[in-house]
Amino acid sequence: MLLHIRNHKSGGGHKLAPWQPGCQLRIVLDADRHAQLARPDIERIRQVLSQPGIHVAILLLINCSFLVFQMFSSNSKYNCRTASVTFAFGLAIGLASGCSDTSLAVVQSYENQVQRRPAGTEAWKPIVVDQKLFELDLVETADQAAVQIKFHGGRKIDLGANSRILIQKPGGGDGTGSDVQLDTGQIGFQPAPTADKQSFRVSAGEELVVNVADGTGRIVSKGDNEVRIALDSGSATVESDQKEVRITSTEDGATVDVRRDKDIQVAVRSGAAEVEAGDTVVELQENDGLVVGETGEVTSFTLPDPPTLAAGQITETSDRDIDLGAVRLDWKATSSLVSGYRVRLYDALTKGRPVKSFDQFDLNLTLAGMDPGAYVWNVASLNPQGVAGAESDSLPLTVYDFDAIPVPSMLSPADNAEIVF
Repeated sequence: MLLHIRNHKSGGGHKLAPWQPGCQLRIVLDADRHAQLARPDIERIRQVLSQPGIHVAILLLINCSFLVFQMFSSNSKYNCRTASVTFAFGLAIGLASGCSDTSLAVVQSYENQVQRRPAGTEAWKPIVVDQKLFELDLVETADQAAVQIKFHGGRKIDLGANSRILIQKPGGGDGTGSDVQLDTGQIGFQPAPTADKQSFRVSAGEELVVNVADGTGRIVSKGDNEVRIALDSGSATVESDQKEVRITSTEDGATVDVRRDKDIQVAVRSGAAEVEAGDTVVELQENDGLVVGETGEVTSFTLPDPPTLAAGQITETSDRDIDLGAVRLDWKATSSLVSGYRVRLYDALTKGRPVKSFDQFDLNLTLAGMDPGAYVWNVASLNPQGVAGAESDSLPLTVYDFDAIPVPSMLSPADNAEIVF
């Protein structure tokens, strides 16, 4: 906002009129000019005001101005005493407010290209060490990049390559909300250094929140409302729709996928884990899982083996808007206890969240209208409860846009040229 000091008695605006005894000093907000402030300006103001001691400097400047005004007015002895009291009072307020800091975390270290988009802006900026992070800031890492972030309270997280998080602020003291929202990629976490094992909450989609208090490992985004939790030690709690599933790893650790559909699906991909849902505690080994139903009932199961893939084949089509026609993907079943298959396409470079995902019963899938690019695809079998088993090996799939390939120009020989040998 823009502030103007107005001499109330003289009626002057936008500048100080000659001081007169008994006049009042007031600050007037210019609403029209405030509306002209751009978001980057607001961001710069916020960053400046968050620096330690800035409040002290502002209060000192204001009080020094009062001191000068009072000293050069009539009855200088009285006004000097009043100015001294005002100065001391303002300094005390400044010292108290100077300790305030609205940031939620700070950058400890980073490798390669890491950028940040401040809240309320559209511009991405390179990250720097000791960079303060605020509520609703976005942090994004490029390929082969990483960043370590320290939150107030001591909790540290490591953001892996091709990842993006949104800094959030948990609500109140009731444990609701989350510290970060994981959009893509993965977050590595360690226990808090404090004795009370302060929890750290990571949201994935709209209906899953992972709460880690004493665990060590990482959280990987697998898509909307689906995460992979790789626990090296300790435990993590997954919350969704007023239900909780607590996952505790064994001595060798565990990798567990959690998916929110109509129910909560838990599947152990490697290692072993103890899973607690309500009053039910289940020991799960690799390729075991369970489903927590809408009413809280728990059903255990074994996951089916992945199918065997065949290479994608180009099929004929009359739709000329689809370069190279449609692509048919085929695979072979390796288990009889399946209710269908989950086909997923990933960006070949990042291999983060799936670009597309399909659930179906047939042993083939025809894709059309794909955006040009390099992809990889795999298939997982679905058990009778609709939970996906292990993913098959991935195969490459490249979609070309021939219109984007430049046509060469012929230089010689010229049109209708006669060549004699």
